[in-house]
Amino acid sequence: MDFTPFLAQWREQHALAGQLLADCRLVLCLGHRGLLLALSAGAPDGLQVAGAATTEAEGLRLVAEARPRLLVASDQLEEGCGSALVVEVKRRHPAVRTLLLVSRESRRARLRAAIEAGCEAVVAEARLGQGAAIDALRTLCGGGSYLDGRLRSGAGPLAASSPGLSPREVEVLHGVMQGESNEEIARRLYVSRQTIKTHMANVLRKLEARDRAHAVAIALHRGLVDFSPPGESLGYGAASPAAP
Repeated sequence: MDFTPFLAQWREQHALAGQLLADCRLVLCLGHRGLLLALSAGAPDGLQVAGAATTEAEGLRLVAEARPRLLVASDQLEEGCGSALVVEVKRRHPAVRTLLLVSRESRRARLRAAIEAGCEAVVAEARLGQGAAIDALRTLCGGGSYLDGRLRSGAGPLAASSPGLSPREVEVLHGVMQGESNEEIARRLYVSRQTIKTHMANVLRKLEARDRAHAVAIALHRGLVDFSPPGESLGYGAASPAAP
């Protein structure tokens, strides 16, 4: 395939990634050495690649030592599994944001485990050059969580018995997914901030979530929300709090 027509688009995406991740400390753990080299050596100005590895054990060690703001891992590694790495990183270092590149969509159980653990962004590796990575980074930097639509069927549902959310709770969670504060959600919905806090408390209780970000991950995972804006389908968006 001739990729020449895409070169200008890729250069633009490269520059945009640098802007989004300016001054971000990053650890890469990828099973593809060529991609690892390309991302490490060709990192945009301002992006600090604090560590690069090809195995699960090395990736976990580098995260512990470098304490990055963001871990980018592929599910397929030379040794171990990137999904398992993300689960362990979220358990040991919950403040580290994670972006998982998925090449083997058949590993459904492990993908679901990573999302349930709080992985903030999941992207199909084959769509890296098609803008999916930029969409994920933009969402992360906006305080959100991102699940590539191509992987949706492989990520859920987690449980058919998941308690449903009311239409208003869905609207509130949509605001959280867009990185909005309670005050911003309240202003958009023309209700009080206390009302939003009550709705959010109900969402956390129903989903048995630790926090807002975890609630978004669970809701996406269980198919309780979708990626279209409210009014266009049964659910919506793709985001949650805390930027890398």
